[in-house]
Amino acid sequence: MNRKVVYTIRKLLPDIPALHRKLAEMKLKEFRSQLLTVEQVQKGEADPDGISALIEACEADRGGQIRKLTEDYDAYLKAAGITYTPEEYESRRIRMLFDCLAYGFTPEEVEYYKLRERTLEQKKAYYTDMNRRMMPYIMSNFKQLQYVYDKAATYEKLGSYFKRELISINGNADFPKFEAFAKKHDAMVVKLVSDSCGHGISLVKPDLEHLGHQFSEILEKGKCSIEERIIQADVLAAFNPSSVNTARVISFQTRHGVQIGPCFFRTGRKGEFVDNAGSGGVFIGIDPKTGILNSDGHDEYQHVYEEHPDSGLVFRGFQLPDWEGCIALVKEMCAVVPEIGYIGWDLAYTDQGWIVVEANGASQMVSQIDYDQGCKPEIEQFIQDRTNRSIDLNRIQSDGRARVFNVD
Repeated sequence: MNRKVVYTIRKLLPDIPALHRKLAEMKLKEFRSQLLTVEQVQKGEADPDGISALIEACEADRGGQIRKLTEDYDAYLKAAGITYTPEEYESRRIRMLFDCLAYGFTPEEVEYYKLRERTLEQKKAYYTDMNRRMMPYIMSNFKQLQYVYDKAATYEKLGSYFKRELISINGNADFPKFEAFAKKHDAMVVKLVSDSCGHGISLVKPDLEHLGHQFSEILEKGKCSIEERIIQADVLAAFNPSSVNTARVISFQTRHGVQIGPCFFRTGRKGEFVDNAGSGGVFIGIDPKTGILNSDGHDEYQHVYEEHPDSGLVFRGFQLPDWEGCIALVKEMCAVVPEIGYIGWDLAYTDQGWIVVEANGASQMVSQIDYDQGCKPEIEQFIQDRTNRSIDLNRIQSDGRARVFNVD
């Protein structure tokens, strides 16, 4: 099921819990089909020298998947400026393919988590991209996920926490509200609904003399949300004034209330509008209890920064403002969507206090880079606290059975 089809199904879905679970199981099975079988994984783990032959044997039915993983790997190495000898490259490529197909890592994760240096136990402690994609269907009500996968639906449900105006455009019938918005604001933040990681976001100045043409150009890209520009407070703008620098707070709805998982702070580079790691930003670990930055900064290309590379502001030890207010806001929003068990909240600090930028239904855990270790055991504990069951995410991926543990 592609994203557009899933959006439509969620919107029209009746409130039948058994149907929700069935559709979630279908998604989990779809993800499972992208991974090796239990027997293949065990064979590779038992005989690392035989992984090359195992991958070669998979070419017949996974040729397209293997080509795409190799293309992504090559693109990452080029962007990061990493070069290997031909022999070393091929050895790493084969190992990368196994880690991606066995455990659900992306080629980028294989490199920036330095998996080649990890023991098998350490590697399995990492929360992978596949874990991230599966988690919403384990932890949340299938229908309610629309509120974290569709920016317009998020605003519809949680608009009072945005503290700014947002509209959605999806066709020519939306021109009147676009025109009214453009005449009211001197800048528009345009976000493609289908994109993530900071991609598909642009800052646009309304062209009042050619609004029809501007509207058509935006609409050609696909369904978009358009919102007011956030003006952040000086205390966080000091890191980098061109981007809105945000805290990612990951919440888990459990049987013992809302629990806060790994958190990280993100700041953009000089002249860049977005702060996302996927768009070149720097991310830093946050102590979830205090709001103090407690790591050096990192980017996805394995650079480490004690201070912001442009502004010179030191990361480690910096106290984020009103952290208690930030966590209180997250817990208040969680109460509005109790059937969504796992949300990554992006929050900005303004002169009005903390506001929500957006909600993410399948949050990444880039803080694993900051702390140089996996956080999967911690995540599994949060799942167990919601479901009252002992959970092993590796087993959910590898045992060939898709199971849904969410609470309806």
